[in-house]
Parts: sequence; structure tokens; C-alpha cells
Amino acid sequence: MPPQGGRRRSTGSGNAATSPTTTLSREKNAESNALLTNAVVFPNAMSMAEIVRQLYEEGWEIDPEDLAHILP
Repeated sequence: MPPQGGRRRSTGSGNAATSPTTTLSREKNAESNALLTNAVVFPNAMSMAEIVRQLYEEGWEIDPEDLAHILP
């Protein structure tokens, strides 16, 4: 008996092959996500590097181990 609403649920276990259009769409989405991520990460990394450089010039002790996990 179908659930309320009259539609059967898809279990996703069908034998339908992935179409080339779907594959291309997923690849474009992945590329877009990578571009968006880089657009956010790169300026932030540059800002952090500049701040660390300024702190170093002011005489702060900068331990490279502290930077290893924050800079890409």
C-alpha cells in the first residue's frame, strides 16, 4: 500500500544507469563548489598571513607549529 499522498517511495536501489547529463551536472557542481571554497579560503589565508607578518614585525614571537594548522 502506498504511503499517504498516493506515491510510492523510491528506495534508490533501481538499476537505472547514471545518465551523462547527470554526471556532467555533478562535475559542474563539484567544480563550482571548489571555486567557491577557494574564493573564501584564499583571501582569509592572505589576511591571516598579513596579520602574522605584522605581529612578527612588532616583535611577537611566532611559533611555526602554531601556524601549521591555520594556514593552508
